[in-house]
Amino acid sequence: MIKKQEIMSKVAAEANVGSDVAGMVVEKFFEVLIGYLTAGEAYNVPRFGTFKPVQRAARVGRNPLTKERVAIAPQVSIKLVVSDQLKAKLNPDKS
Repeated sequence: MIKKQEIMSKVAAEANVGSDVAGMVVEKFFEVLIGYLTAGEAYNVPRFGTFKPVQRAARVGRNPLTKERVAIAPQVSIKLVVSDQLKAKLNPDKS
């Protein structure tokens, strides 16, 4: 799994800027993304995909150890709809 520090280093090298500037850009990107998602709005990253908040309904689960039924509260989750461009890069044999 890639760590945030690795992304910041790669951005700094690719953009030819200092690691402090790259770090700030990466941090701000995620702050903006979180802001849109917590406001209930989708966030589109061209050539990557769209992050969408989705409401998950309440449901009944089971404790795997005791087999006891447990109520799971409704919650908001995030869905990523991958762009066609990224799908094509991930699956080059299908283009």
